[in-house]
Amino acid sequence: MEKIGFPKPTKKVRLNKTCTKCDRRRLIKFFERTTSHICNDCKRTYKRIKRQSSKRVVSNKKTATLREEIVRRDNSTCQWCGKRLEGRNCHMSHVYGKGAHPALKHDPLNVKILCYHCHMQKWHKDPIVARDWFKNKFPERYEYLREKVKD
Repeated sequence: MEKIGFPKPTKKVRLNKTCTKCDRRRLIKFFERTTSHICNDCKRTYKRIKRQSSKRVVSNKKTATLREEIVRRDNSTCQWCGKRLEGRNCHMSHVYGKGAHPALKHDPLNVKILCYHCHMQKWHKDPIVARDWFKNKFPERYEYLREKVKD
């Protein structure tokens, strides 16, 4: 009589192979991805380098420089209510959004400093009133930005 049973489960195979990045014999786990021939050390190094050289880091440097410039230009005061601003209460707000108009993201004339209350409760809650306020307070900037958006 023949024994009928289930096949034995396959073991997770670990082999010492040569890493394609560093040319050293390392433990490479082939059960995760069969095409991978890169050791864990090289993977970690690659991820670290990729993280450090991302576009976001460059963008954050530009944004930090822009923020310093805008705070200096606006004299650390809320442009709506005139309150003196420090730290987290100092919000950098774009007239035309970064997502809809990425070309204006780092334009100093597209950015203003507002306190938390004016930024959230006035600028974002009632955009029609906010647009009229900006048009009356900064008519030259408003016209400049309208021309940039049309282009």
